[in-house]
Amino acid sequence: MSRKDTLGVEVEVGDIVFSAPRHKYSSTPEIGRVSGVFDSGRVTIQVPSKVTIYAYMRGAPDVEKESYRWVYDDSVEPDRWGRRPQKQVPYKHMVRDYTVVDHEWKWMRKQAADITLIVLRKAGEVKKPLDELLAERIGLNDLTRNLNLDYETERPEL
Repeated sequence: MSRKDTLGVEVEVGDIVFSAPRHKYSSTPEIGRVSGVFDSGRVTIQVPSKVTIYAYMRGAPDVEKESYRWVYDDSVEPDRWGRRPQKQVPYKHMVRDYTVVDHEWKWMRKQAADITLIVLRKAGEVKKPLDELLAERIGLNDLTRNLNLDYETERPEL
C-alpha cells in the first residue's frame, strides 16, 4: 500500500519529511528521514537524539555509597505481642558511577505524525521549502539543522 503525504506526494523510504503532531501542545514538529513505510500506512522516521553518557559506561569502577537499612533494635524488649521495634542503621555498599561524563548524538527511530506529514526532499530534489511551511518561528532552528544533516552516516554530526 502506498502512503501519500498531506500534499499528495508519495512517501518512500529515504525521503526527508516534516512531521508535526496532531495536537498543539503534545509535541514539537520534527524533520527526519523516512526509515519505514508499512502496509497499515504508518511511517517511521529517523531523527537525531542526544544521549547522556555515564562514567560506568566508559568502564569506571563502582563507587562506595552510604545508605540506610532497617534492623531490629535488640536493646529494646519486644512488646506484649512479640513485636520488636526497628531502627535505621547506616551501611556502605558499592554502586555504579552515574556521573555524567559526556553527551552523544545518535539516531532514534520513531513514528511520524499520521495527519501532518509533508515530503520536503525526495531523492535530493526539493519538493517544498521549509520557510513556506512554517509561518511561526517555533523550533525553526532545530528543524533547519535536521533538514541539512547527512542521514547516511552512522551517527548524526552535530
